[in-house]
Amino acid sequence: MDSIPFPFDASSRHGLSTQLADGIRQMIATGRLCDGENLPGVREWASMLGVSIRVPQIALERLAAEGLVVARPRRGCVVRAPRSSPGWRGHVLVIIPEGDYGFYQGVMAGRVRAALVAAGYLVTTVSLFCVRGNERRYPLLELALKQSFDLAVLLAPRREAVRSLERAKVQYVLFGDGMRDSRFCVGSVRR
Repeated sequence: MDSIPFPFDASSRHGLSTQLADGIRQMIATGRLCDGENLPGVREWASMLGVSIRVPQIALERLAAEGLVVARPRRGCVVRAPRSSPGWRGHVLVIIPEGDYGFYQGVMAGRVRAALVAAGYLVTTVSLFCVRGNERRYPLLELALKQSFDLAVLLAPRREAVRSLERAKVQYVLFGDGMRDSRFCVGSVRR
């Protein structure tokens, strides 16, 4: 694994092992990690994430207790995926806008996320928390776009967010009208 295919915020310093366990669990549930596949070792996880080795140890112990991985001394862990896991389909970024109608968008994002996970996609959700300066910036979106995505779902048109997706060369689907003239916009959904 060259990069981390799920959101992980090492700067939070809280719940790091939970973040790692949740990410691996979602990769198993969506079929991104298959039964019998070897996971990186504790030291490799620690190096990739920039954390102490205790963080991946705790996460992998938790997953072993759940029966999702089998620990092999000095050889790492092997995935034990449930038979009902769908095949891997891709990584989708769901973008929720800030603003007054955030609750409605959050409910819609939850439904979109649930449908995508059930279909075998790995889903990352990010809120467009805006920082204003000389221009509007979305630091959470910029952080998320350091990962690799197959598609983004933008739940409301935001010109700066579209520009960020285009700079990252991520194709997107837009909920709503407008801003479809980009070569990266692959469709739109009317509410």
